[in-house]
Amino acid sequence: MLLIFAVGFSNEKDTKAITDALNLSMNKDSIKLVYAIGRVNGKCSSFTKLEPIPAQIDFIAAQKAGLVTIVPDGPDFWEVELANAKPQVLENLKKAKYNEKDGCRSLAMLDTVPTKSVVEVKNIYEVTSQKSEVEFTWKWILAPTGVKLIDSLSQKELSQLNNNLRNPALLMQHDETFNLTDIKQSSTPHPGKKTLKKSVDSWVVDQ
Repeated sequence: MLLIFAVGFSNEKDTKAITDALNLSMNKDSIKLVYAIGRVNGKCSSFTKLEPIPAQIDFIAAQKAGLVTIVPDGPDFWEVELANAKPQVLENLKKAKYNEKDGCRSLAMLDTVPTKSVVEVKNIYEVTSQKSEVEFTWKWILAPTGVKLIDSLSQKELSQLNNNLRNPALLMQHDETFNLTDIKQSSTPHPGKKTLKKSVDSWVVDQ
């Protein structure tokens, strides 16, 4: 039977390395606002609906938050462009593969609303000399896009948008641990547990 021993932190540097490793491992576990840019209508993407683009809450939110501009582009089509995009982003978009079918020339965009962040490392339990189990707490932290959405949308719009937000780590399903209409509740710490292994003078999450 494998014995697990509780061990303390050797120093602040070790604690920081563990925290950094945990935060890095949770990067992909974030909440996304999903919309499309380019020449778009309701049939261009699996995330759009069969209604005018300016009437869809994801696009309403993106436009009100100053993320995109939306103008008509022919019958039932709209041109959706990123607003104030950085030069590097625009350069990357030139190389991106757009969906070009049935009049569409669209590209799905996933804008981060909140990310997970470690609140406190509670305990480390040594499993082997090279591997430890870490108990910690984490909470949702609003990203810049999340702040813009909160500042720009009405409570009703936030509620409508919340149901459409997706978590890639949950196969693009809605994540019940985050609620855009109740940031106080969403930022309440949650318990977490991961296994970490030593990597030179640092730590990495054991996949």
